[in-house]
Amino acid sequence: MNPRVFNKNTIEFVTVCKEFVTFCEDLNPYEPHQTVQVLHRVLPLLYLKASLLPVFESQEGNVEEFVSEDIYMLIVQSFEEKFGEMDLECDIPEINSQNNEKATAPLSEILADIYQDLKNTITNYQSGDEDIMESSLFLCRQNFELYWGSRLTAALATLHMLNYQKGEWWNDVKP
Repeated sequence: MNPRVFNKNTIEFVTVCKEFVTFCEDLNPYEPHQTVQVLHRVLPLLYLKASLLPVFESQEGNVEEFVSEDIYMLIVQSFEEKFGEMDLECDIPEINSQNNEKATAPLSEILADIYQDLKNTITNYQSGDEDIMESSLFLCRQNFELYWGSRLTAALATLHMLNYQKGEWWNDVKP
């Protein structure tokens, strides 16, 4: 057994990923304010668990991408409908930028970006092939460091504002 793939921190990360992915795939039971509250709680945990992952090696395993453009757009649309007018633009610091430039993206798109990477990771992890599992975790950790980690923190700042500066939308979001 690969000690990195079955490490306690890895298993905890995969567990939180599964919860996040499951939540993103069915927002229907949640009111907009409940969606904000769940995300406001799960994203810091996801960030923490990703930061505790061991260092993985890229293996020869063939990592598959399971999230198609259609699925990605369904997740975006689901969040857009849930947030309505509160699908705010988030400032995203570009890690690779020489001038500390900032980009913006809607909250719904940021959440779909995170979803896409995590869904691909956990689906590959469930394959049971340790080379595929490790390669998938390697890519996920790399993407966390370079891409979706900073997007997650940007989304969290927006969710914090939505959660604690409750406006009229709190109980009645207009799509």
